[in-house]
Amino acid sequence: MFTFLVVAVIIYFLFIRGRSFTMYRGPIGLDTEDLDVRILSLAQAVIKADGTVKDLEVRIARDYFIQAFGAERAARAFAAFKNFALKNDVNRVASELRYTMGYQNRLNLLPFLFQVAMVDGDYSSAENRVIYSISQSLGIAEQHYQYIFRMFVSAGYNSTATRENMQRVS
Repeated sequence: MFTFLVVAVIIYFLFIRGRSFTMYRGPIGLDTEDLDVRILSLAQAVIKADGTVKDLEVRIARDYFIQAFGAERAARAFAAFKNFALKNDVNRVASELRYTMGYQNRLNLLPFLFQVAMVDGDYSSAENRVIYSISQSLGIAEQHYQYIFRMFVSAGYNSTATRENMQRVS
């Protein structure tokens, strides 16, 4: 229960409290729907990373979208995602977001992805590799990635991937 509360507070401050995802139109020029679909694509990659699609991970991603963007916008994003051609090309999607979103907004994606991965209490090495790869493609600085990673680890998540990564960083 304490872990959930910590994660909820982090999400509130990073996402909901006036920091919705905004973008500038870079060379790719994504509109809001395109942006939403790409964020869902990153979440899907994390959900599928360990080889098992867990209902809890899907639910947390869906609930986040509804809470952050409203039911109507979330419904449009979910519908558009079904036909999204690049949903399995995670590095390309993350690279596109790198050039269409500001750094702070890209950075705000990481806690969301960590929450999706860790909500079931089992953070695998595969999930760690996917989130790390996404952060690199998003152009997130290593120290920012590690800071956010450590926030989630200190919130009480324990797994082999967490211990291995902490040894690598320390």
